[in-house]
Amino acid sequence: MTGAGFARRALLILVVLMVALSPVTAKALSGKVTDQEGTPIQGAVVVVVEGISEVLRTTTGSDGTFNADVQGNNISILVYADLPETPGVDYIPFHTGAQPQSTLSIVLLPGSSILINGNIQYVDTENIALKTTYLVKGENNVTLDPSGVPLEYDTSKWSIARVDLPERQIVVPADSYVRLESNSSFLVNSQVMERNFTTNLLATAPKGRILELDVRKYTTPSNIKITGDALNRLLSTLSTMRAYGFYVARQEGEQAKAQTLLEQAEGSYSDGLYSDSFDGLKLSYITSTHATSELNYMFSDASLSVYIIVAFFALVSLITGYFLIDGIPRIMAVSTTIFTGSLIVFYAAYPGSKIVSLSTYIYTAVVSLAAFATLGSLAPRLFSAGVPGERVKTRNLIVPIFDIAKRSLRRRKLRFLLTLASITLLVMSFVTLTSFSEGYGIIESDYTSRTTWQGVFIREGSWTRSEPTFINYNPSEVDWLTAHTEIMQISPKAQNIPQQRSFLSISGRPVYGILGVETQEESTVGINKVTVEGSLPGENGVMISRSVASSLGLTVGDRVSVGLLDLTVEGFFDDSALAGLSDVDGSKYLPDKWVNVSPEGETPTWVLETCEPQETIILDVDTASRMPATGVQRIGLIMQPGTDLKSFAETLSLERGYVSYASTPDRFYVISLGNYFEGKGFTLAIPWGIVVLNVVVTMLNSLYERRKEIEILSSIGLNPAQVSAIFVAEASVTGFIAGGLGYLTGTSLYKVMTVLNLGLQLNQKVSAVWSVASIAVAISAVLTGAFAALRSSVVITPSLQRRWRIDRTTGGFQEPWHVHIPIKLLPSEVKDYVDYMLRRLNNLRDHPVSMTSSIRVTQEDDVWRLSFVYKSTQSTTGNFYTKNELIVKPQPNGEFEVDLDSIGDTDWVHLVGSLIRQFTIDYSTDKNA
Repeated sequence: MTGAGFARRALLILVVLMVALSPVTAKALSGKVTDQEGTPIQGAVVVVVEGISEVLRTTTGSDGTFNADVQGNNISILVYADLPETPGVDYIPFHTGAQPQSTLSIVLLPGSSILINGNIQYVDTENIALKTTYLVKGENNVTLDPSGVPLEYDTSKWSIARVDLPERQIVVPADSYVRLESNSSFLVNSQVMERNFTTNLLATAPKGRILELDVRKYTTPSNIKITGDALNRLLSTLSTMRAYGFYVARQEGEQAKAQTLLEQAEGSYSDGLYSDSFDGLKLSYITSTHATSELNYMFSDASLSVYIIVAFFALVSLITGYFLIDGIPRIMAVSTTIFTGSLIVFYAAYPGSKIVSLSTYIYTAVVSLAAFATLGSLAPRLFSAGVPGERVKTRNLIVPIFDIAKRSLRRRKLRFLLTLASITLLVMSFVTLTSFSEGYGIIESDYTSRTTWQGVFIREGSWTRSEPTFINYNPSEVDWLTAHTEIMQISPKAQNIPQQRSFLSISGRPVYGILGVETQEESTVGINKVTVEGSLPGENGVMISRSVASSLGLTVGDRVSVGLLDLTVEGFFDDSALAGLSDVDGSKYLPDKWVNVSPEGETPTWVLETCEPQETIILDVDTASRMPATGVQRIGLIMQPGTDLKSFAETLSLERGYVSYASTPDRFYVISLGNYFEGKGFTLAIPWGIVVLNVVVTMLNSLYERRKEIEILSSIGLNPAQVSAIFVAEASVTGFIAGGLGYLTGTSLYKVMTVLNLGLQLNQKVSAVWSVASIAVAISAVLTGAFAALRSSVVITPSLQRRWRIDRTTGGFQEPWHVHIPIKLLPSEVKDYVDYMLRRLNNLRDHPVSMTSSIRVTQEDDVWRLSFVYKSTQSTTGNFYTKNELIVKPQPNGEFEVDLDSIGDTDWVHLVGSLIRQFTIDYSTDKNA
C-alpha cells in the first residue's frame, strides 16, 4: 500500500471514531394534556418509553403541558391521570408513538373504575389462581382500545403496563357498556388448568366513580357445574356398583347429602349469599368425590379379593370335611360338595365374583381346592413323630392331637353344634353390622379458652410444632385474605424451623431463634410490651436482647452482621418480658429448638424446648423470610366486631385447607380439613364377651366330664401341654369353621338387605382382609374361652403355666431360691401329698446318677417342711449339690400351697424344681386313678 493510500484510510477511521464518540444531542419532546372539553389536566403522569424500556417520567403543569428531553428514534409515551378527590380513576390511559422535537396534543377520555370484590376460587382446588387477567370488552365483544392502550389487567400487579392503579380496580370508559372477560390459571390435582368467565353487559359508573363487581356471581355457576359433574359421576358409579350387586346404602346416603348441599348452595346463590353458596358447594363436592373414591376402591378391592376368598373357602371346606368324616376319598367328596355349595352361595352374594369371568372363577376354585388338598396330604410328613429314643415334643404330635380332637367333636355333636351356632352368629353380626371407614371433611375440636385474645388465626394444613411448615405469604395470598370483608387486619408471624445447633450468630453470640413480626402484632399479642428501648425493626433492622446488647456493648443505630445480612440495631427487648409473652393460642411466643438431653458420649436424644431470649432476634417479616429455614408460620386475623369467629374459621379451612383456630371468650376451636376414622358396631364386643363366657363354661364342663379320658392320655405318655393341645385344637377347629360359615352368611345378608331395601349406613366388607378378620374374631372367642378354662382347671394339671422360670431377684449360695410348685391342696390331701413326696424322694437315695440324702419331715402347727439334699454321685454328671426344703403352708381360703426353697447354682435349682414339679404332676394323676 502506498503512503498516500495509508493516510487516506487512517483519516477515514478517525472521522468515523469522532462521529461515533460524539455525544448525542437530546431533542425536546413537548405536549399538552387536556380532557374532552379542552380543559388542561394538571398532574398527569407522562411516561416516555424507548422500545420496551422506560427512560423518563414527568408530570404536567397547571396548564397541562409537559416537556421532556429525549434521544433515540423508537419513542412512545404513556399518559394517565387521576383526581385524588374522587374514589375511582377519572381518565383512561393514553398511549401513542412520538417523534423527538414534536409537540403533542393529548386528550384523555373520561373513565371510571370497576372494583373487584371477592375471590376467584373453585371447589376442585384449594389453591388460589396462579395468574388472573381481565379484558375489558365492548358491546361487540371486542377488547377496548379507546386511547391506544388495550384495557387488559393482570391482577398480580393490578395495573396496565406501567400505570399505577388502586388495588383491585379496573379502569373502564365512563358511562358506557362493557363486559369483563376473566382468564385464570389454577393448579388442580398437579395440573395447570385454565378457567374463564365473561360478565353480563355492565353499565359503567360516571367519571371518577366506582362500580362494584363481586366476581363470585360469575364463578359460582362454574362451581355449580363442577359440583354437579362430581355428583353425576357419583350417581353413575352407584349405578354401576348396584349392577354388580354391591351394598351401597352408605354411599347412597352420601349422595343424598351431597344433593341437598348442592340445592341449598343454589338457593344461597339466588339470594346473593355467595360465600355461603361456595361453602355448600365445596362440602357437596368433597362428599361426592370422597364417596366416588370409596366406591372405586371397593370395586378394585373386590376384584382382587375374590381370588383370596375363594381359596379361603376351599381351606374351610377341606377342614370341615376332614372333621365330618374319615377316609381320604370320602373326605374329598364331602369337602368338594361343601365347597361347591359355598361357591354357589358366594357367587350369588359377593359382588366381586361377578367382576371376574365365570371361567376364571371356576379355575380359581379348582386350583385352590387342589392346592390345599395336596398340602393336607403332606401335613403328616411335615409333622413327624420326632427322633426315636428322644422325648416326643408337642409339635410332633399335631396330627394325632387333631385326630383326637376330631373324634371328640364328633362324639359330642350337640355341644359342638351349639357352640358353632353361637360363634357363627357372632361372626355374621361382625361382618354385617359393623362398619369401619375413613371419612374426609371438616375436623373440629374445642377446648377451654386458652387466652384472652379473641380472633382467628391460621397455619398451614400440615403444620406441627416439631415439623412446622410455612404459609406461602405473598401478595396474592394477602390479597385473598383481605378480600374477606370480615377481616380488619392481618398479623403475620414468621419464625424459623427448630434447629439442633445455632445457624446464625451476632458477634459470636449464637442465634437459635428468629422472630419476624409486624406492628399489627401489638393488637394480637402486645409485642410492644417487650420493647425497652428503640422500636420494632423495619426493613433491614433487628431487635436484640437487652442483656446481649449490654454484653456486646451495642447501642441503637449500630450495625451488626447476621448471616449474610448487614442489619441496623433498631431496638432492644426485655428478656423476661419476651420469655413470658404468649402467642394467640396461649403457647410460648418464642420459637423452639432441639436439645440433646443424653449424657455426653451416649446416643443423642433430642427433645423440643423453647429458645432462650438471649438466643433470639426479632426482625420484620420480609427480612426474616430472607433468613435460612425461616418463614411465616402463623397469620393472626383481627376481625370485624360481630363476626362469628368459629364459622369464619371453618370457612378458611374449607376453602384453603388451612388449620384454623378460633379464640372466643368461652372456647378455643381447632378446625381443619382432613381424613377421620368412622366406626360403627363397637357394641358387638358385648355379644363377643357372652360367647367367650359360653365357651368357658362349655370347656370347663368338657374338662370335668372327660377326666377319665385325660387320665388315660396322661398314662400313655402325654404331658399336660399335649393334653391341653387337644382342647385348643377343638376350639381352633370350631372357630375356623364358624368363621368361614359366619363370613359366608354375613356376606349373604348384604344381598338380603338390598332386596329388602334396608338402608343401614354401613360399608360392605368386600376385602379379603375381612375374611381373615372373621376367622380372627371366631378363633379369638373360642381360644380365649379355652385358655380361660384351662387356666382355671386342675383336671389336666395343677400348673397354671406350662413352662416355668426361677425368680432371679433373690437366691444363691447364701439365701435360697424360691420356686412355686403349682398345686392347690385341700387340708385332707396335705398328709397324703407329703407322704407321696417323701416316698418318691426316698426312692432316689440309691440313684446311680443323682441321688437324695438327709431327708427329713417336720411339722409346726399347719406348716409341713420336707428337707433334703439333691446332688450328683460323680463328677462326670456335673458335680452339682443343692440343699432344699419343700414347704406346704395354709392359705386364707383354706387351701394349701407348696413352695420349694433351694440353695445352689441356678442350673442345679432348675433341675430340683423340675423334679419336684414332675413328682407333683404324678401325684395329681395317681390320686385320680
